Amino acid sequence: MMMQSLGFLNGKYSHNDPPKKLLDHLEGVLKIAENINKFHKLDLNIEEIALTHDVAKAHALFQDRLNGKQRWFEHSEPSAFFLLNATKNILQAEIVRRHHTKIMNLREIINFWNSEDLYSKFVKIREFAGSDFEILSEDELKKLAFQFLIQQHDMKDWLKFKSKYSIL
Repeated sequence: MMMQSLGFLNGKYSHNDPPKKLLDHLEGVLKIAENINKFHKLDLNIEEIALTHDVAKAHALFQDRLNGKQRWFEHSEPSAFFLLNATKNILQAEIVRRHHTKIMNLREIINFWNSEDLYSKFVKIREFAGSDFEILSEDELKKLAFQFLIQQHDMKDWLKFKSKYSIL
């Protein structure tokens, strides 16, 4: 996987009942996803999605929530930004963004990734990955979103997207 170090995940937890280390959770999800992929004879690259879908659980607010100090922290969207930063693949990032909800239509997906306040949300990766974590510039993010907007998406893209989403 071509990503910056995931060292910021060390010592963090994904669940508290029973306690489960975040790295163990992500590796476990990857193993299950690979088994599903193999069983159904699919040829889907799911490693990056499985290993990053919950990385924002490393955020101090989520860790506080596990300790009963914070009521809510939404981890899916910042995890999606982390994956986008690593892969520059909006469809993969969308799978992570929606892994606890439902997939919307393509228009809604395009609108989200082209929203005016996207970068102000995107930079929050540093809140859990560290202030020196290298992220895309605002111009790079806008360029990716624009390329996604003008790209032609066919049924094959949508089926691959839905298959990866269902595995995660």
